[in-house]
Amino acid sequence: MYPDRIAVITSPEGAAVKDIRRTLGRRWPLAEMVLLPAAVQGESAGSSVVGAFERLGEMADVDIVILARGGGSAEDLWTFNTEVVARAVAECMVPVVTGIGHEIDTTVCDYVSDVSAATPTAAAEVASPDSEDVRRGLDVLIEKLASLCSADARQRLERVEFMMRSSAFPAIEYALDRSRLELDDRFDKISKWSHAVSESGRSRVDDLEDGLKALITGAMRNAEGSLAGFSERLAGLSPAGAAEAKGERLEMLVNKVRMMAASNTSSIRSDLHGKLRALKSLGPREVLGRGYTYCTAGEGGTIIGSVDELEEGGRISVNFYDGDAGCLVERRRKDARWRRRLHSKTQ
Repeated sequence: MYPDRIAVITSPEGAAVKDIRRTLGRRWPLAEMVLLPAAVQGESAGSSVVGAFERLGEMADVDIVILARGGGSAEDLWTFNTEVVARAVAECMVPVVTGIGHEIDTTVCDYVSDVSAATPTAAAEVASPDSEDVRRGLDVLIEKLASLCSADARQRLERVEFMMRSSAFPAIEYALDRSRLELDDRFDKISKWSHAVSESGRSRVDDLEDGLKALITGAMRNAEGSLAGFSERLAGLSPAGAAEAKGERLEMLVNKVRMMAASNTSSIRSDLHGKLRALKSLGPREVLGRGYTYCTAGEGGTIIGSVDELEEGGRISVNFYDGDAGCLVERRRKDARWRRRLHSKTQ
């Protein structure tokens, strides 16, 4: 879905490679395009294309391959109807997208490939995602994640507030007040009974003093035991501890969600910044800054793409990233061997 390395099998001098390079640079400039030059017309075209697929099999980390050729007559496209080329396409371990000829042209290679496109430009579009669509999708995912985290935290906070507003708290306070009143009433009754006994006859006070003390002590112990048991049960039913535990768990969950959101957001931003840096490194000035140059016919003239466009004794302008230099062509030499050496070093 997001290819890092795209191989292209086509003629290096044809218009197809320019269309593919331009389309990939516009849609998915993060991918590395590897050109496997091959003849696409003539008697040696079949063996040349098969050789390109053999070189592809020796390469690593290639996600997709584009087999392309510009438009032409049926005879020009006949190479892609031969058995050897069709078998090379069908047996390729890497997904193959074909873009051969115009929209009305169909070859055997189109039938045996993984995906068939109408033109080389369409093949490049099939093989690459649109970076703008990917960026918009990331923005939507980040917004959804933030919304989900916020909604979950808000829902948990509402649960805690609902518990704090529950009728359990007033009920517990009422039970405590009632217990205190019952205890006070018992002490009042004991005091009144003792006073009545003392008033009825002081002579009986001495005889009843020990019994009264025992009775009061037992009543006090019973009251204290009842109060202690009731307090223990009341403490077990108190929502304060449960609310505190729920609050701690809620705080832990909120912190966990925040950490997850921050980690995912940081990872997405880091990945996006890395891809943007890679995209910037593909700019013309960055490429020229690494030692590359390009030549034009005179100052501000058209770009020279082949040695065939030079004339001995003519003047050209060599453009660097920080300026240009006027040069005189003393001699010219057409030799493709340096391209193969440079390509092998790149691999």
